[in-house]
Parts: sequence; C-alpha cells; structure tokens
Amino acid sequence: MTPAFKKQLYGILSIFVLLLISFTLFRTTAEAQQNPPTGTEPPAGRSPTLYLPLIAGGSSGGQRNPGVDQAFTSFHHPPMGLTLSYPADWALDTLDTSPPAPTPEYLPPGYDPKSDEEGTLTFGNRIILSSPHVKEHPQDTILIGINSVRISPNGDLATIVALQSELERIDSPLGESVPTTITKQTMEGIDDIIVVSAKSQYGQSEAIWLAKDGLTFVVATASTDPAFIAMMHQIFATFQFDGTTPELAKKYEKYTVDADALRIALERWKTQTEPSPTGQPPTSTVQSSAINVSGNQKALSANWPAPVIPINQSSTWNVQCGSDKHTGNAEFALDIGASLNTDVYAVADGTVSFTAIWDGSSTGSYGTHVIVDTTLNIASQTRTYSHAYAHLNSIEPGIVVGHSVIKGDKIGKVGSTGAGGAVHLHFHVRDSNQNPVDPTPILGFIPKVNFPTIIKTSCGVVDYAEKDPIVIESVATTQRLHQGSNGKSWNCINPPGATVECYMYGDPNTGGFFVPLNTSVAPQLVYANVFVYQNPVLADYYLWTCGHASSGGDDSIYVQNSSLVPMIAQASPWTWVSANFPSGLPTLTLTSGALTLNVWMREDGARFGRILLARSSSYNPNGNIKCGPY
Repeated sequence: MTPAFKKQLYGILSIFVLLLISFTLFRTTAEAQQNPPTGTEPPAGRSPTLYLPLIAGGSSGGQRNPGVDQAFTSFHHPPMGLTLSYPADWALDTLDTSPPAPTPEYLPPGYDPKSDEEGTLTFGNRIILSSPHVKEHPQDTILIGINSVRISPNGDLATIVALQSELERIDSPLGESVPTTITKQTMEGIDDIIVVSAKSQYGQSEAIWLAKDGLTFVVATASTDPAFIAMMHQIFATFQFDGTTPELAKKYEKYTVDADALRIALERWKTQTEPSPTGQPPTSTVQSSAINVSGNQKALSANWPAPVIPINQSSTWNVQCGSDKHTGNAEFALDIGASLNTDVYAVADGTVSFTAIWDGSSTGSYGTHVIVDTTLNIASQTRTYSHAYAHLNSIEPGIVVGHSVIKGDKIGKVGSTGAGGAVHLHFHVRDSNQNPVDPTPILGFIPKVNFPTIIKTSCGVVDYAEKDPIVIESVATTQRLHQGSNGKSWNCINPPGATVECYMYGDPNTGGFFVPLNTSVAPQLVYANVFVYQNPVLADYYLWTCGHASSGGDDSIYVQNSSLVPMIAQASPWTWVSANFPSGLPTLTLTSGALTLNVWMREDGARFGRILLARSSSYNPNGNIKCGPY
C-alpha cells in the first residue's frame, strides 16, 4: 500500500489494528522479526503483522494465568460513557486526548503527515488494560477504543467488518486474506456485536466489534494465549453504557466518517492500482471512460414495458415475489397474477433463444415457456439480457427459436402449466453471466419499497405504464462524456451486498464544482434509453433523485438543463429528494415516446443511485420505491 493511500485511508481508519501496532506491537516487532516461528520467514522488508485482525509475531511462551480467579475492580470512563470491571492486579491506562480536527471526507484540513509518518489519524479516548505478565509478554494487552468509522446510514456493523477485511486482503504482507472466523453475538444494552478471530503461521488474534447508537467500538488483543483471550471476553461481559452515547455520537459525528467514505476510498484505490491486463502501468479512474461493473449486471434501462396489461384503467395485477423456486438467475422473478389467457407481450426487441411446450412432465417446472435474448447498450457497454415468460397456456404461432421479435409482439397467453400452481405469469430477466437483473425500472411494474428483498408475499402491482413513475438506474447510461475533465469523472461504486448494481459518484471529492454549467466540459451521463408512455402527448413530470451527500459541498447535480439542480440528501441516510436550486420542485415537460435524459456534474462528491420521474406533484417515492442502502 502506497504512503499516499495510507494517509488517505488510514487517516479515517483509526481502528484496533493501527492502535495496537502503536501501543503494543512496537514492543514485540523486533523480537518477532528476530525469532519467527520455526520454518517460517516473514515477508521481506515487512514485520510479521497482518492487518485484520491484528496478529503479532512471536511465540506465546506457554499459557499464563491472566487472573481469572482474582477480584475485579470497577472503572467508569466518561469519554466513552462506559463502565467495566477488570482483574484487580491488572494495570489500566487511559489516553484521553482531545478529538482531532474534523474529517470532511478522508483527511482533516491542515493534517500534517510529518507528525504522523504512518498516515494514522490519532483518535482519542482509549482504555488500555495490561496483565501482570505484560513485561514478559507485551502482547498480553487489551485495547478498548471508539472506532473512527461509524455505522453508515441504513448500514450495519457487518459492513464495516467486511470493508476492513477487504482492506486487510489488499495490504496483507502475505498477499492473501487471513483465515478468519466471524461470529455474531448479542448482549443487553448493545445494538450489535461481531467477534472476529484469525489465525495464521504468524500467530492469532481476536477482536470484538460492537455498535452503540451509531458509534462503533473495538475491544482487541494481540495475545496468542487462549486464557487471555477468554479473559478479554469476561471483561467485555461487564460492559455497561451510561446512556450518554447518543450525545457522544453527535459529538463525534464530525470527527468520524461513515463506511460509505471508506468504501469509496477503497474502491478508488483498487481501481487506480490494479495492474492492467497488458502489464502497463495502471490508469487513474479519472482518465478512464469505462465503468467497472465487474459482472454485477443488475441494472435495467427504463424503456421496457410490463409483459401484461391490466383489464382496464381501474384495475391492476398483483405481483408475488420471493418464492422458494426463485433462486439463482430467477432471484428477482415476478409472479404476476394475470387471469387465464391474458395476452403476454415481448418487453424488448430480441431473438427467441428457447421455447418449450409442456407435455405434462418433461419440460420442468416452467411448463410452456419462451426465452428471448436482447442485446442493448447499458452502463456504456454492450450487454445481452435474457427475459423469460413461463407457465404459459400457449405460445403464439411463429414464436420459434431464431425468430426476431419487436417490443410489444405477442409471445403467448397466461396459464398454469408446469409447476406454476395457480394461474399466473412467471417473468424474470437475467444477464449473460446468469445474474438476476432487477426489474424495478420496468414501466408498469410498481414495486413495494423493500423490493427485491421481499420474501413470499406481495411485492407490488402491474398497472398501465403511463401511471407508473419512471425509475432510471444511475448506472444505466448509454454514454459517459467529458470523463477526466478538470480531473473529475463519474465513477460507479459497487458496494458488497447491494441489491442494485452500483451508484454514481463524482470522483474525486476535493470540493470542486462546475458552476455555471458548461455542457461541453462538465462530466456528463447520457441516458438515451428512457421511454415515456403518456396521454396527453405532452405532460409535466416531477424529478426526484435517490442520493446521499456528506456535506453541502457535494449535494447537487444538473439534470437535463442548467436550470435544474436537484438536491441530494445532505449527511443523512440514502433518501429520495426533490428540490430545485434555490427553491421549488424540479420539473421536466416531456413528450410521449423515446427520451434522452442528461446528467452533468455540478459538485464533485455527489452520489446518486436512481432518478425518478413522477406525473403527480403530490407523489413521494419515499416509502414506495427503494432508495439504497448502497
């Protein structure tokens, strides 16, 4: 890991790894390097220390009684709002330094790397517990501290642990991940607990991560003695918070960063430093014109209509999701409760790649079904998506393998063949890597807010397309223009475990902006794949963005023209926002048919996951259409 990246990333990651290196391992590094475990040599030029969890080199020297049978002493620590008990013959030290300068994104203003050679941002308020054997065994120390990475809005502790694990994998002296065991625990008065244990040829370690009112704490040891690790858990079991953590969380908010910032830094660094296939030096993301989506092709363009139409303008078809049979590439499948022999239409132009006629048993659970392959320009690249129509009662004449269909062509009629049970249409979309594609943007499908994570219940309805708000995935571009302009680009951030493909990020966040808008200079996203169904032909739409911002300096984008500057939510959970600048609701007057929508960067650091266009000024997608978490 380069020194520059350490200053950027470790500046926001003052966690137990670096703290223990600072306060414990400096006493063991020399011994570990001189006496590595038999048959094992430390990596050249590196101390035998792994980054998650921390592992100190050196032998344990046999088990030592850590004082399990001795009396405990109680200690209250106001800076952490914490009371704990520990063995009476142990030593307790506190490091209650004043908080560091505020951290806007990665490093605080005026941060001086000369005073911090490792790029580690000193974070105050720590407790250090040392056993009576600490002189002979310096690793017999427990450190308790507030982590400088806080819970992200709508996030959880597991996300932070996973990100730290990814960081360890990148910078491990072994060049690989440390085998770890992760266990969730519960304890009254604590929001979330995760125990991380690791072991390698260099030793072992254990850490307890806990979350309380948005703050994250770490209890960790580099000891290799099982009895000492057991004592750490015994001490942890005495933890009691005094009720001040909500105020502390508010106090530390400007000194900590949420996991989103850590993820952005990590993804940017990985993209900038991974070797190219040709062996040439890596290219910075701000010079790249391609979006790194790494096989996670979940996004769909906003020009596919629903495969069935309700009987009339006042009716809808109910949609069920999450069946036990919806697995693999059909994970996001829709079971649309249309009536028997309702016409089924192709949702996009394409070529029929598979058909099957049910004979009572041989064609499997899908019964009579059709699969169509469609090649499209999405995420600024060419992709092939397959859309399946199953449990049909019949297939239209001429729908055979190799036949070309046009959006709106009849495919067949709704039935219950195969293992369909009740009459319905099973519909799903998958990419060429057999990944499920999120059908939220399908025009006419109105999902519930937790789709596609609903299990075995109603997940929305199918209505007439002109009644459906238009949902545009931020990554579903047909072009990205002016990438690298003024050193800025739109970058696709793909968080682990997200239900969407990625969100777009104005990269890097240095406080820059493009004001006034120059459409030939500002980094631009082009969506030439949006379709508007409406009557009358000309109508007003209200514009919403699903976004998140760290501050007022990265909370706006231009959409369609310079007079529209929808705001992105400031320092809050991912949410839908509709706000023009300086006031009012942003609107677009659209004509029926194909639409090209444009987004330009206004402030770097802006993050948005979706855009929504609604016909009604009273419509609010919050509580209706999913926005994050990412």
